[in-house]
Amino acid sequence: DHPEVARIDVVEIDPAIERIARRHFFLDRLEQRYHAEGQGRLRLHIADASDWLRKTNETFNVIINDCFIALEPDSELMTVGAAELLHERLTPGGLYLANVVSALEGTGSFALYGTMGALGQAFDHLWVYPCSPNDPTIVDNNVVIATDADHVFANAWEWPC
Repeated sequence: DHPEVARIDVVEIDPAIERIARRHFFLDRLEQRYHAEGQGRLRLHIADASDWLRKTNETFNVIINDCFIALEPDSELMTVGAAELLHERLTPGGLYLANVVSALEGTGSFALYGTMGALGQAFDHLWVYPCSPNDPTIVDNNVVIATDADHVFANAWEWPC
């Protein structure tokens, strides 16, 4: 809604993804149209996300994590230490959102329970938007939200901290 004040930092470990975004997803056109890169509103960082978060002192209103190594989540971002670092990098009341591919229960739910356990050590409130709520044993995408703010997210499942 306010492109004149929005600032986005994108951290991508693989430079090929940046080339693909420029070639096939109009990243160059976006930068040109809104002068986003020149004004510092869109900054691309080719780096490991965990390393980048440790090195920056900036804080953010929202951090979105869609980090995977092949089909597996980046296990380094599923630790209590990572949760504490993410919490430090958020402004008060900020939101951390992560795509966690996992079942909601059963043998395929390790990634979700591990992530939520770590995040629960650093954040006051956790929520999950499940993609397969009717069959909780299916391994599927789930959007996890962690925050200290008292938000209520419609259709999301509140996770006990």
